[in-house]
Order: sequence, then C-alpha cells, then structure tokens
Amino acid sequence: MISILYTSKCEIWAKESKSLLREALRDVIQDQADSCPPVCPVCGTRLKDTRIEERTLRSEWGEITIKRVYGYCPNCQRWMAPVDEKLGIGAHDTNTPSWAEKMTYIGTKVPMSEAAEILEHLTGEKIAPSRVERETKRTSEKALADRGRDVQQAMSPTERHDFAKRESARLPKGLFTLVILIDGWMMRERDDWGRTEDLRAMGKKPERWHEVKTGRFYLIESHEWHEGSRPSLEDSGYLATRLDADGFSGLVWTEAVRYGLLKASRVLVISDGGVWIWKIIEDRFSFADKELDFYHASQHLWVVAHALYGEGTEEAQAWVEPLLHQLRHGGEAGVISSIADLREIIQDQSKLEIIQREQEYFEKHQDHMDYDKRAKRGEPIGSGAVESAAKRYHVRFKRNGQFWSRTWDEGLLQLKSLQMSGRWHELWLFLHQEN
Repeated sequence: MISILYTSKCEIWAKESKSLLREALRDVIQDQADSCPPVCPVCGTRLKDTRIEERTLRSEWGEITIKRVYGYCPNCQRWMAPVDEKLGIGAHDTNTPSWAEKMTYIGTKVPMSEAAEILEHLTGEKIAPSRVERETKRTSEKALADRGRDVQQAMSPTERHDFAKRESARLPKGLFTLVILIDGWMMRERDDWGRTEDLRAMGKKPERWHEVKTGRFYLIESHEWHEGSRPSLEDSGYLATRLDADGFSGLVWTEAVRYGLLKASRVLVISDGGVWIWKIIEDRFSFADKELDFYHASQHLWVVAHALYGEGTEEAQAWVEPLLHQLRHGGEAGVISSIADLREIIQDQSKLEIIQREQEYFEKHQDHMDYDKRAKRGEPIGSGAVESAAKRYHVRFKRNGQFWSRTWDEGLLQLKSLQMSGRWHELWLFLHQEN
C-alpha cells in the first residue's frame, strides 16, 4: 500500500514538474520575443508591415505557444520574425532548438526507433521515430553545408589563414607535432537493393559494401617528445566520409588546417600501404614526415615467412621474429637486404614472385619505416588510433541487419564526427548565446 501511494505521488510530482517547466520555457521564449525589436537581424533594416503572430512549438515538456513580431525586410526581401532568427528557429521547424538538439544527439547514437523510445522514457513525451529522423536529417544537412564552407576556406590561398586563425584557440602555445592518421573501413549500403538481376544483366557486379574513408588528428606537445611518453588523445579530431579519394583529400586537408597544420613544428602522417592513401599523402602532405603503420609492415614480413615455410609453422616464426625486431629497432635496410638475398637461393617460381613483390613493397616504403627514432621522440609507430576510431563509428553504422543509403549516411557520418571531435556545440551555437 505504501509503495502504491509513493508511486502515485511521484507521478503527480512528475506531471506538476513537467507543467512548471513547460510554462517556464514558454515565459523565457516569450520574454525573448517581447524584447526583440522589429528589426532585421541580418541587415539591421526596420521591418515593414509588421504584425503579431502566434507560433506553436513542441518541446521536451509539451507544446508551447508564443506571440512575436512578424514583418517584411525590404532590403533582404523576405518575411521574417526576428526572434525566430535570434533563437535559431527555422521557418519550417516544429520543435524548440533544445528539443531538436536532444533528438538529433540521440539519433546519432542509436537507430531512430530506439531514439524515440529513449526520448519518451526520459521526458514522457511520445514521439514518432520519423520525427527524430527528420530532425536528424535536417541537422545533418546543416552540418554538411558548414563542412563545405570550411573546405572552401581551407583550400583557398586567400582565406586559409583566416580559417586557421579562427580555429587557433584549440592549439597549444608552445611547439607541437600534428599527427594525421588515415584508414578506411566498410559500410553496407542498399541503394541498388532489388536491382541485382538488372545490374548483372548489364554486366555490372552489385556491391553491398563500400569504403568509408577515415581520418584522426591529434597533437603531441613539446614536453611529450621523449620515449615512453603517451600523448593525450582527448582532443582528437575525427573525419569519416563516403566521398571518393578526391573528396576525402579536400576534407583531410581541411581538418589538418583546423588542427594546426600551419603552426605545427612537425607534421607526421601515418597509414597502412593503401595506394589511394599514399597518393593523397604525397599530394597534400609531401612536406610531412611519413610513416607506414608497423603492424602492416610486419604483416608483409609474415607473408614472406609463410611463403617460405608454410603458414602456422615454427620455422616461419623462427625466421620472421628476428627480422621484426630488426625492423622495429632501426634495421629496415637490413630487412630489405635479407628479403633480396632470398632471390638468390629460392628456385620455386611462385615463391620468387611473392618475394619479389614484398621486396618492392619494402623498398617503396623504406623511408617510411623509421620506427626506432619515432618511438624515441614519443611518436606512434602505428595507426591504431585511427583503427580504434573506426570501431567507434562501427557502433552506430555496422549494427546487425543495418543498411544505409548514400542520401543519408554522409550526413550522419558528419554528425557523428562532430560529436566524437567535441565539436557538437558548433551546430547549436544559438543555444549557448548570452543575452
């Protein structure tokens, strides 16, 4: 009986609290509307043909209705309500900015049906998954537009330094190294769903899995330049896109500028041996120090060992382990020489082809394998940080049974990147404006 009474009282308190919060929110927004002059917030022109109009918005505590000035700006040649512009409420928005932000934030974490369920549980407001999706898409379109503006500025010789200056608050005062890591992972899409037979009839192979190109950016400050140091990755920047290599090239350059490319004392770019990645590195970062991920280099040594002695054999392990140690501690030239020497003693043509291919691989990347000196400078020798970033994206984009569409995944990837980079607030600056 006591438990029933306690539960009943809690429900009453919750309803009363919700009502009070709704009224308080309405009063705050109404005060903003009352104090907002009938002047265009864009150009400062006084509005004509003004009138008072009501507007109803949904919030996390229910619907609210406010009255505000609405009029025509002869300079901008459009109708507007100044307080809407001030609060970041679009002409077709049906939700308050704070409610839209909550929907979008959770929509980047879980599928829309789960997001709607979570929001209803937390607020008591029943909400359709389609509304969560609509708000998330709307915000993703803004995020992509902002990204396009940033790329244009960072790529422009005349605007690049202004863009870098705008972002300079995130940079340390002393010397620092900018570390750029690049990788890719696969995401399943269904844009050609149901067209499999038609595509095959046209001689095209239907593809379900497509590459998401990914980057991670962080700084190593001067006091961390010693062996055994572990720089903090808390302020990392993240990038993920379904664009092609050319599109990714512009994005990775933009994020590099954002994270200190123009001020860094050194720039280090780390990746695996992907051809498309190294073309971007040579094109955009020819001036930087470049490093082949140690794990991928070691995998190529294992390929030779398996060709010589068979996969999983003790002989293969005995051959490769000294070379791995040599590679890790400054002996990359000796490793390449050891592989080249094999061509003089191996007669099997299939093995020779593998040995020649791997020798060419190591010779190509000989200048990118200075692991011993990198470690002594407190720098990473592998791309594990970007691979772990990919796994964070997987949590949202590679759930069981989940497919994506090119018209949807790019925007959500950008929202997730902003969230992971600690830049989420940039989409909602009007929520943090001071009066």
